[in-house]
Amino acid sequence: MRENALIYIEDGPNLVVVASNAGADKDPAWFRNLMASPATSVRIGRDQRPVHARVATEPEATELWPRLDAVNPDYAVYRKQTTRPISIVILEPLV
Repeated sequence: MRENALIYIEDGPNLVVVASNAGADKDPAWFRNLMASPATSVRIGRDQRPVHARVATEPEATELWPRLDAVNPDYAVYRKQTTRPISIVILEPLV
């Protein structure tokens, strides 16, 4: 099974990832699949976590972009080179 690695940050109990697709004009396939089936799990090291995915609201995104840009400055470049909005995905833990 092929696994994808994504840059993430922690935001309280949530994990946050960016559907940048390196600034391409289309969302990454994983993002489309995740939005179609938002209940999933992620693995960090040996830890498997069940999560529910959702797109960050505009106020959440405004707050998160500076932190995400600090982790990966390319995100700012990607946002300038594409006409599509780049979605921030919040992965909320399932209890």
